[in-house]
Amino acid sequence: MRGFLHAELELARTFLSMAITSSIPSNKARHLENAWKAYSAVLSFARRTPLASIEADQIASDLDSLKVSLLGLTETATLHASWPRTEGPQRRLSKLQRQEEVQAVPDLADQIERFNQNCGEVYGAAVHMLSQNQALMRRMLVRG
Repeated sequence: MRGFLHAELELARTFLSMAITSSIPSNKARHLENAWKAYSAVLSFARRTPLASIEADQIASDLDSLKVSLLGLTETATLHASWPRTEGPQRRLSKLQRQEEVQAVPDLADQIERFNQNCGEVYGAAVHMLSQNQALMRRMLVRG
């Protein structure tokens, strides 16, 4: 799955590059739409893939950088009146963005819930270890 994430990131960058350099407006719009689809795929699969901390940080950084570039180009495409077909892909891109944001809220809520559960477990373990440590210290003082 990690290889897929890296391949999709590279694919998104390739489509972004093609959108930037294309002189045919309909191709620009299509390449931009494909770049957004690849971005969404990485975002979706990254949430479900267990990754090492360093790998997760790198993918998150790559996604952030890619999103900034995509948003910048999408905004430019929206403002550029001579590009036909941008309204259709833009509407779909907006829908993808809304879906991403809507999906992010439950995912974030799940992460917060897991974090709270983990904190509770760690706190319980720490309290238990403290009581054991205090009991050992009392025994050592009584024997001492």
